[in-house]
Order: sequence, then C-alpha cells, then structure tokens
Amino acid sequence: MRSNRLTPERSRAFAESYLNTMDADFVKRVDHQRASRWAAELITHERSDLNDVETIAARLERNKEHFQEITADVFAERVTDSGATSCISGIRFVNGDPAAPFVDVLPAELPRSLADLTEIRELVLTLYASFCPRHFQLWLPPGHQIQGAQQEPESGRRIIAAFLDDITSTDAHSGVITLVPVESADYYDWYAAIYQEFHEQHPELRNWVPVNDMESMELCREQGLLFRALSDGTPCGLIAGEELLFLGEKSLYMNEIVVDGAHKGTGLASEIQRLFLERTRDRFDIVWGTIDAKNLPSTKTAIRNGRRSISEELFFPI
Repeated sequence: MRSNRLTPERSRAFAESYLNTMDADFVKRVDHQRASRWAAELITHERSDLNDVETIAARLERNKEHFQEITADVFAERVTDSGATSCISGIRFVNGDPAAPFVDVLPAELPRSLADLTEIRELVLTLYASFCPRHFQLWLPPGHQIQGAQQEPESGRRIIAAFLDDITSTDAHSGVITLVPVESADYYDWYAAIYQEFHEQHPELRNWVPVNDMESMELCREQGLLFRALSDGTPCGLIAGEELLFLGEKSLYMNEIVVDGAHKGTGLASEIQRLFLERTRDRFDIVWGTIDAKNLPSTKTAIRNGRRSISEELFFPI
C-alpha cells in the first residue's frame, strides 16, 4: 500500500469518479468538461482545507480525550493505492460527534462486487483503526447494484435535483401564502425555536436533521435568497437558498425550508417551495439540495416540486 499526493492528473481522474456517483442521464445534460473541472476543484479544495495544519490541530484537540494515543497525522485526508483499490479517504464524525466515527471514501472505481467492498473495508481498517469506525461511506447513483453484498447499507443523505427548465411554472396557488424577503437577523431565534420543538418531538432525528447555524443562513440573506413565508399575513415558515455551482452550472442550493408547528401537515411546504422556485428560476439552471433519507416530509416536498434523487449516500458496516 502506498499513499500519494493528489497531483492534478489524479485529481482529474477522481473528478470522473465523482461524476460517476451521480445519475448518468442527469450528468449527460451538462457540459462534461465544465462539470469535470468543477469536480476536480471541489475535491482539491476540500482535501486542502481538511489537510490544513490548523484544521488538523483543531480536530485533534477536539477529539483527543475520546480516542487513545491518536496523533495529528491520522486526521489527514489520504490518497491511497492498495491492490486494485485507489481512493481518497478521511475520517468523519456524524454531526461532529466523536462517538459516531465513519470513513468517507471516494474510490477511483465504483464497487460492483462483494470483493470490491471487502477491499475497501480492509483499507479503511488499516488506515483508521485508532478510531474504531463503525462504517465507511460511499456516494452511489440510485439503483447501483453490488453483486454478492451480504448486508444492506444504511441510507444517509440524498442529492435531490432538477433542471429548472423541467419544472413547469404554475399559477395554481392558494393565494394564502406570500413570500417576503428577510431584511434583518431577527428571524433566527424564531427559526431555531421551530427546530427545538421538532427535536423535542423527534429526538432520534436530532443528528440527522440539524438546525442551520446563523452564519449559513445569513449568507442566504446576503444573496437575497432568504424569505419568510406568511399565511394570511402571519409568519408560518422560512425558506432559504444559496447560489452555489453544481456540476459547473449556476445553481440554487436549497439550504432550508421549515414550517412552524401550527402549519405542519397542511401542504404549505410544497407551496412555499414552489413560490420560491418561481421567484428565482431566471437566475439559475439547476436546483439541488441534500436531504437525509430519514427526513421523509422534506423529500416528499422536493419530489412534488419536480426534483428527484441523483446520488445517494450509503453507510456500509465495518
């Protein structure tokens, strides 16, 4: 086994691997060169950020009490060749919780057999044994088959996306909902309280459906993509997006949509999202977002508004 630095050539190769984790029909509709360049830059920047000396030192400091005899080097992102397996990997923690370690893996070739999974598992155990990870994580296109796999992986997030040209504009609104741009930071306590109530009712989803921090919400507001939803003039929800390249195309990342407790289950979330897309569709080519598989209401809302799953995060047991 040998570890290598991420050369530009290898970065481009892994960019193709990254694109292969998504639905092929969706990816075919974008400019391939631009998408590949975007993926290569994404991989390079993420690895550079995680391998930054200060970042590694901070991760070590945060986790050293939980793990025995760990050193800074085990937090580094690895580019590794081992037999037939070539991959980028790194240690992660569910919601930053050191009690829930897993290994993020981007293989050069998608696994297609039990033997492929076994090779990845052995590599992970060799490199990250000090963390005793429970799973390794792969992103795969929907419906991807792995012959001979003996255990069903656990589903994580899904990338749910659509080309905005494919989403039919409609005037079929109730007329009850209006969207108002948020102009100050006074919304955040109200927004966080909605999540607090939700987590009290569904504590099992606290790690999987977390509240956004104020910094990420304020970025949406600065881009003119944070709106308060009103029902007959009364605040009932909030929706936020972020201008963010996806597959090299100008895209709208769906950062957040919430409805307060009094309006849950009324179908307002779908209408809020539909109104939001109609207000912003001229600015973007693609709308996309990541939604945890356990978050069924948000998944249903996205699908009702024309989006579909194009890539799935799967956790394979170690």
